[in-house]
Amino acid sequence: MDENRFDLYCKLFIDTDEDRFRLTTFVAECTYGNVERWNIYNHLMSLNINKNEDFDASLRKTEDDGYLYSRFYLEIEPQVIADQNLYIAAVSKLLQQCWAENYDAVALCDFASVLPRNGGVNK
Repeated sequence: MDENRFDLYCKLFIDTDEDRFRLTTFVAECTYGNVERWNIYNHLMSLNINKNEDFDASLRKTEDDGYLYSRFYLEIEPQVIADQNLYIAAVSKLLQQCWAENYDAVALCDFASVLPRNGGVNK
């Protein structure tokens, strides 16, 4: 990874018809995290799983910006001691695991250009 310092906040839109509990369980398993209600913590990051107030069953399937209408989004932030490269690698892995699970997922963040498929924008 290059030497750039990024703003490491990441908003990860995930669209699935599964419920919030199942998504939380999936994300916790992928990140080896500890769950506290809708929050997940591990040594690299904290993740908060939110229902998207802008969810729209029709608009979520549109090509360009349909991800904005996904059922859920995650707010992901690094732990204070997290190494930038390890953190970004962990976000990359989570994104790929979402795709492997057939979830539509797009990451909006300062470092999207170094994520697989530009964070999911390029399908």
